Amino acid sequence: MASSWDWDLTKLDLDNVRIHASSLAEAWKAVATEYLVRSLLVTLGRALEAMPFDYESARCTIKDLFGALATRYGLAWVHDEHTGVVWFHPVELAYDRILTTRVHVARNHLGLPMQSGILEPLGASSATRIVVKQWGSLFENTFNYAVDVPAGTYAVRDLINMCCAANPTKTFHAQAWPDGRVFVTAANLVSDRVRPVPAGALHLWDVEIRQGRGMSPPTQEHIMTALANQEAEVRHAARNYLEAVIWSIPVDEWLRSGTSIAQTLWACIGVTSVLVRSEEATHRASIETEERLATDDFLAECEPGLAVMTALDLARLTKDARALEVVEKRNFEANELAGVTSDACRIAALSGYVREALQAKSADALVGVLMPLAAVIRLPIAGELEFKLV
Repeated sequence: MASSWDWDLTKLDLDNVRIHASSLAEAWKAVATEYLVRSLLVTLGRALEAMPFDYESARCTIKDLFGALATRYGLAWVHDEHTGVVWFHPVELAYDRILTTRVHVARNHLGLPMQSGILEPLGASSATRIVVKQWGSLFENTFNYAVDVPAGTYAVRDLINMCCAANPTKTFHAQAWPDGRVFVTAANLVSDRVRPVPAGALHLWDVEIRQGRGMSPPTQEHIMTALANQEAEVRHAARNYLEAVIWSIPVDEWLRSGTSIAQTLWACIGVTSVLVRSEEATHRASIETEERLATDDFLAECEPGLAVMTALDLARLTKDARALEVVEKRNFEANELAGVTSDACRIAALSGYVREALQAKSADALVGVLMPLAAVIRLPIAGELEFKLV
C-alpha cells in the first residue's frame, strides 16, 4: 500500500506559484490539478465554501502551499501512516475518526474497477454510512481504473487510501454531515490543457521509473519502453504517468511508430487501460494497431504475458474472440503469467463479453492457470468488492 510518491510529494519545490480561488473546494482542486499534487479533502457539510484563497510565491514547497491552505480554512493535514496519502480534514475532526466503519474482505481481489467495483458497492451498503452518487458511463470511464485489494480487515478509510495509492491522478472529496453520513466523490486531477509536464507527474516518473532526480520530462522512447517493461510494477507506473499527461502527447502517432511489435502492443494495452474503462468507450488507433500487429503467428510464439493481454484486450475492444482462441491453444505455466494476472482480471471485470468468452470450455486451461481470473468470471457479481461488516 505504501506510496513513495505520496510520501515525498510535500518536499517538491515550485516556482512562480499563483493560486486564486473563491472557495475551499476550488482552491484545493486548483492546487492539485495545476501541479498534480494529490491530497484528499474532508469537509463538514458545506462549511467554508465561500471563503476565497489567494496565494503567490516566487518559490515555495508543496508543504508551504499545503500549510497556507490549511491555515486559511482551519484545517489540519496529515500523511496516512500506511500509504503516505495526504488528507486535509477539519481540526475538530481527528483523522482517526474519519470513515472508521470496518469491513472484512475474505479473498484477494485483483484489477477491481475503482468506481463501480469498490466505491459504489461500499456506498450501496447503508451500514458503511457513506453515500456515493451514481454517475453515467463517462464518469465511470474516468474513474474505473484498476485497484488490487488484498484479503484482510480494513476501515473504509483504508480502502479509500488503497484507491489513491493505485492512481496518483485521482483523489476524493468527503463531505461529513451531522447525521453521520459521508458523501464521497472521486475527483480527476488530469488537466485537459496542453501544457508542460506538472511537477507531480515528473516526480512520479523520478520515483517510480527513473529512480533519481531528473531535469527533464521523459521522451517518447522512454515512455514507450517503460510501458513495455518486463516488470508489471514499472508498466503500471508508466501508465499512471501516461494518464497524467495524456492530453499533451500525440498518442495515436506514438502507436503507429513503435520500435518493435512487442513494444507497440504493450503501448496499446497501456493506452487502452487509460482511455477505455467502460464498455461504451473505445480507441480506434489502438484497435487498428493491435489488429494489424497481433497476427496468429505472432500470438502463437510471442512472450506469454503479452499474448494473453493482447488477446484479452482485442476481445473486449472488438467483441471478437479470434485472438483469444489462438492464445487458448498454448500451454502456459502459472509463473509465465504472474506479471499479468491483475491486468487480466482488470479486463475481465470491465468486459461482459470477455467474461462470457472465458467461460467457454476452450478457455479452461487458461483460466486454470490464472486462478484469480476464475473468481472474476464465475462469481455472480463480477468485478465488485465482496465484503462483510465487522
